[in-house]
Amino acid sequence: MPQPILVPMDGSPSARRALEHASLMQRATGAVVHLLHVPEPPAADEHLGAMVGVPPMAATEEPDETRGLRLLEETWQTLGNADGAVAYHIEYGDSESVIAEKARELDAQCIVMGSRGLGNLKSLFVGSVSQKVMELAPCLVITLHAVPEDDESDAV
Repeated sequence: MPQPILVPMDGSPSARRALEHASLMQRATGAVVHLLHVPEPPAADEHLGAMVGVPPMAATEEPDETRGLRLLEETWQTLGNADGAVAYHIEYGDSESVIAEKARELDAQCIVMGSRGLGNLKSLFVGSVSQKVMELAPCLVITLHAVPEDDESDAV
């Protein structure tokens, strides 16, 4: 049986492109695709959030796990291999470490991920998640970058 393919998913265009690539790999190898979502922690405590107009965590529409699972399921239905096996994972913690540890746990053949996600400003100061995953991962890491679509106003 082929080793699994791990695809971290945050909903960004680059992550969606990574899933498209992983689906092609799955068709060629028959591997199981494991979609992983690592919710970002809230940016501020409730007091600070209230000062800037962000609702408290208890007031959000649905929990991170429900939102994350919906993201994975909808993305797979849109971009995944309809005939291929898929597993969904929601994990909490530091994205880079969680992704590398999940790859280790699954004995993944590779991690296929977007090069730029929807992360917070921290990535501007301490480096990208994909770069850190490359340093920590026990397997091959393939990163894909979504090219912005051409602006229609530039069309001739």
